[in-house]
Amino acid sequence: MTGAEVVLFHVVNPRPELGLVDGYSPELGQMAEAQVSQALEAAREYLGRIRDRLADRGITARCEVEIGSPADRVVAYASEANVDLVAMSTHGRSGIGRWLLGSVADEVLHAANRPVMLVRGTGAEKEKD
Repeated sequence: MTGAEVVLFHVVNPRPELGLVDGYSPELGQMAEAQVSQALEAAREYLGRIRDRLADRGITARCEVEIGSPADRVVAYASEANVDLVAMSTHGRSGIGRWLLGSVADEVLHAANRPVMLVRGTGAEKEKD
């Protein structure tokens, strides 16, 4: 084992119409707060399942879930936590899909002051619950 720390990091990006692109807003109504809470809990559960699968293979990992703009939060976390490597999967979009939806991976790749490793997501490996 290398002794490396693995951090499973997920950013909940609330819809812009909720006024939460850059962070939590106390002015949200109950419905919006409930949606954000559900998204945070779902992200924690998802990362927890991945952490458990890694533990079965002898890899220790911890989970971090934040609210905000995904690319901005990944870049900031990498810098703040002084990580050695940002490894992330991509959705594999190209052409108009990438143009319309943007690319968090591309933004991180160009903004991070740390090495970034991108793995193209194939969709072939669906999580089994």
